[in-house]
Amino acid sequence: MHHATPTIGVQDEWQWCTTVREQRSDGHVAALAVFGIDGLEAAVLPTAERGIELELFEQWQGWERRHLEAAVSRFGQHGIVDSGGGLTNAGRSIRTETEDLTDRQVFAGR
Repeated sequence: MHHATPTIGVQDEWQWCTTVREQRSDGHVAALAVFGIDGLEAAVLPTAERGIELELFEQWQGWERRHLEAAVSRFGQHGIVDSGGGLTNAGRSIRTETEDLTDRQVFAGR
């Protein structure tokens, strides 16, 4: 016996994707908070991982350079970034753990 696969409209599919993305984002914020990482630091962390220039955050997000540099400095004090601004092993571990924790929250109970 053949059962028809239910179809959903593009709008419903778009909304579903948006809802999942927002739920993952909320979980990611919570996972970062576990490690004491605030919103600005969360944005700066990928710069250390991927070598993105801080100037892009000034241009795109309007953050002041001194705030960005303060976040990088805090990471240095906590051993998350090295003197060149790149992630240390501890920083990579935090990135991995926050992603894992985020995924566990998103997929819990599914």
